Amino acid sequence: MSPVRLQGRALVGVERPGARLCRRGRHVPAGRMPGLRRVVGERLPPDMDAIQPPDHYRAMRVPIERTRRGYPALWESGGGYTNTGRATIIAAADGNPKKDVYVRRRGHLACGQHALVIIEPGDYVIRAEHHRGDFTISVLEIVAIDEKTALLQERYSFDNGEWSDDPPEHLHPAIRAAREKARCYHCRSAHFVQQPDHVAP
Repeated sequence: MSPVRLQGRALVGVERPGARLCRRGRHVPAGRMPGLRRVVGERLPPDMDAIQPPDHYRAMRVPIERTRRGYPALWESGGGYTNTGRATIIAAADGNPKKDVYVRRRGHLACGQHALVIIEPGDYVIRAEHHRGDFTISVLEIVAIDEKTALLQERYSFDNGEWSDDPPEHLHPAIRAAREKARCYHCRSAHFVQQPDHVAP
């Protein structure tokens, strides 16, 4: 069996009966896939006890914000440093930027949280990070939202100079924005939010 690719890295094959696999000191419960006793993963949702390629091998729950009216939201955040950087971008299901509900203009802004964006199932979260221009990118779809968290499932990943699967063209602008933000030195503003149609004089 070829290794399962998780977060762009080859991590695990088949476990020998009786053996225990762990990553960073964390044990993972036994899975139910034939021939795959336990697999290595991180931040698996409570309702998933195994990583099941190809559709469920990379999923996570992330904490969300709630607006004053109770809408779920996530932050566009990140920026670049001298040799490294990371960014989180939110895109609609059609790949377009979404309207922000709040933009931070004071306090700690450099490589911080810049724009709060309301989310819904079907939206995408693009995470990019790099070291000296060597990028790792993860394109995750929001598949469910509860009171405090959102369940994200990876659809496309980029590592070692290649994509796991080619992302559709309508996601290219959001991916490009994530790369640009991750290289934007001490970034202090949003890179991928909907611009107003008219600017008040």
